[in-house]
This record gives sequence, C-alpha cells and structure tokens, in this order.
Amino acid sequence: MARKIAYVVSAILLILGIVGQEFFAGTRYADRTGVFSWFVLLGIPAAGVASLSVLRQQQKAGIAGLLLSAAGLTWLVFAMVGCPGGIVAQTTAPDGTRMCVIETPGGESHQTGFYYQRPGKPWGWFYYEHEDSHWWFGRIHLTNNGSHAVIYRVALPVAEFDIPTESFTILRWSRTITSAQGWMPETWKPEEALKSKADPESPMHVGAPTNTPL
Repeated sequence: MARKIAYVVSAILLILGIVGQEFFAGTRYADRTGVFSWFVLLGIPAAGVASLSVLRQQQKAGIAGLLLSAAGLTWLVFAMVGCPGGIVAQTTAPDGTRMCVIETPGGESHQTGFYYQRPGKPWGWFYYEHEDSHWWFGRIHLTNNGSHAVIYRVALPVAEFDIPTESFTILRWSRTITSAQGWMPETWKPEEALKSKADPESPMHVGAPTNTPL
C-alpha cells in the first residue's frame, strides 16, 4: 500500500509541477510559482523510483510511471536548454502591422523578444525576457478592431501591444514602454533572428543592432 501511495503522490506532484509552470509562466503570478519547480524536480526522481517499486506487482502501472518520469525529464531539458527557439507566435493586424514573438538561445536559458513592423517601416524590437523557459505554445490575439494585441503564453496573457501608440506592456511588471527599444535593418526578416548570435554578456541584445537598456 505504501508503494502505491508513493507512486500516486509522486505522479500527481510531477503533473501539477509541469502544468503549473506552463500555465503561470510569464504571467502576473509568475513570482508565486516557485513551488511548481520543486514539484518537477522532486517529482521526476520520485516517480521513477516509485514506478520501479511497483513494476513487479503492477507492470502496466510501473511502465506508465516510468514513461511519465521520462516525459518530465524531457520537458525539463527542453524547457531550460534543449530547444533551438524560433517564432512562437505571429499575426498581422488589419492595418498591415506585423507582429511576432521570437525565442532565441542565449543568456542562461532562452531569450524572448517581441517584434513588430508597421507598413513601410523596419522591424522594431522590445525586450520580454532573457532567462525564459521554452514556449511550447503562444498566440497573439487582436482586440479593439485590431488595434490592440494581447500576447498569450499557453492560456494566460503575458504582454500587450498597442499598435497606434507602439506601446509594449509586460504584464508581470505592469510596465509599459513606448516606441521600439531597437530597430532592425531594413532587409531583416523574423526568420533571420536565429541566424544572429546573441551576446551572452548582453542578454537583452536579442539580434537587434541597438537597444535601450531597461
């Protein structure tokens, strides 16, 4: 009975840890989610050990637990260091403004920036995070007849961009910056972000030639 209880508890901890991290990452509640990190770090080995202990008695349950532990370890590696990055969300407003969220390797884990291009102008860049975990899913939702963009990571909003004023707001800090912090060359395209090497000594320098320190 004790083995089964340990098996169930460790599996629940691991699942809650991953879901909690993904659900609240980058939101206003991000600073309250440290406990979910411990759920993951403790849940991976605990689920593995508990699964081995029940493997002889319940083969299916033991194998399922080992697979869950392996999935948790894979998630942890990809979330922190194992993903090359790329365009995680993009859209185009009715007035022709293009917007995208780009993740690049660098810093201590991943660097994430918001890029936008008004018609006839070069791409502008805003800092979002220089110690980010991997974005498994992101989207940009347009509101106010397409003049305002809300950036979502998984299910909750993490940033907003007002197109007429070119103002970018990071919700977890309630901080708004107007006008791009950096401007890309006229020929630059979002796909080129992964071609440029980010300087690890300047984690805010996500491919942009110039920027304003935060």
